[in-house]
Amino acid sequence: MLHAQVKVEVLLKQKQFLVKESLEIGVRVVNHSGQTLNLTKGDWLSISVMDDNNFAVKQIGSMPVAEDVSIESSYMATQWLDIGQTFDFKENARYSIRARVDLFDWSRDFYADAKHFEMIRGASLWEQKFGVPVKAPGELPEIRNYILQQALYLEEPQLYLRITDDSGKTVHAVERLAPIIQVSRPEAQVDTLSRLHVFTQISMKDFAHIIIDPDGTIQQRDTYMIEGYRPTLKVSPSGGVYVAGGIRQLRRTDIPTPPIFLAAATASTNMSLETQQINPETGLPEPAPTAPPSDPFKQAHEELEKMSINGNEPDSETISEQ
Repeated sequence: MLHAQVKVEVLLKQKQFLVKESLEIGVRVVNHSGQTLNLTKGDWLSISVMDDNNFAVKQIGSMPVAEDVSIESSYMATQWLDIGQTFDFKENARYSIRARVDLFDWSRDFYADAKHFEMIRGASLWEQKFGVPVKAPGELPEIRNYILQQALYLEEPQLYLRITDDSGKTVHAVERLAPIIQVSRPEAQVDTLSRLHVFTQISMKDFAHIIIDPDGTIQQRDTYMIEGYRPTLKVSPSGGVYVAGGIRQLRRTDIPTPPIFLAAATASTNMSLETQQINPETGLPEPAPTAPPSDPFKQAHEELEKMSINGNEPDSETISEQ
C-alpha cells in the first residue's frame, strides 16, 4: 500500500539531446501517505541510466546532489538535476533513465518507471578551427574547433554551438543558441580574441547577435530589427566584428541584461526544487506560488513572433536603441 501512497516519476523536458548538452531531468515525489516525508542527508535520490541493450551507462562525472526537502501530505516536490556531464553518452544512441528515492525513516525504496530519450547527431552548418589565447608568453596555443549545428528542441529547429579539440574527440561545450528560421542561414565570424560571433535570424524581422568565448560561455546577446536593409556581420580592418545595418532592440533576454530591466529582474532564473500542493478533487498539482519561468530561448522567440505580428510595436519588454 505504501507504493500507492508515495509515487516517484521522472520528467524530461525533451526526448532528444546532443552529447554534452545540458540534460535536465526532474524527479517528482507525490505524497499521499498522510504524514510528512523527510528527504534529507543528500543521498536520498539516486539516478541510473541504461543503454538500449540494458547495460548500465558508465558514470564519468560527479552526480549532482539533491537538495533536502520535507514534503507534507497532499503535496508533491520536484527536484531538477543536470546530468549532461555525468554519464558517458554516445551519439545516435537510445537510453532509459530511472530514479530511486530512499526514505530512510521508513527503510524503504521507491522507484520511478523508466523514461526513454535519444542522443542525436546535429547537422553541421559551419565550422572553423581557432587558437585559444595563451595565458603566458611563449606558450603554444591550443587548437579548438567551433562547430555550428542544427538540431530539434521541442520539435523546433534550433541552432547549437559545439566546441571541440583539434581532433574532435574532446567536447569542451555544447550550447543552444537560438531558434532557426529556415529561410536564413546563420553567419559566423571569429574575432581577434578568438571569440565566435554568430548572427542569425530568429523571427520574421529580428536577428540575434551572440558572442561566445573559447570555453563556450555566452558573453553577449543582442537583438536587431530590420531597418532600411537587412543587418549583417562585418569585419573591420583591425579584425573587430560588428553588426552593420538594422536597429538594436533592448530586450529583457539580452546578455548582459540592460540596466533598464534590472529592477524588475527576478532573483533567480531557474528553480532546482519545486514544491506544489495537490488538488484533492482532481489529483493534479495546484499552481506553484512562484512558478519557474519558461525556457528563455523559447520565451524570447515567442515575444519576437508576437512583435512581428504586431508590426514590432515596442512594449515593456522591448526598447529601441538608436
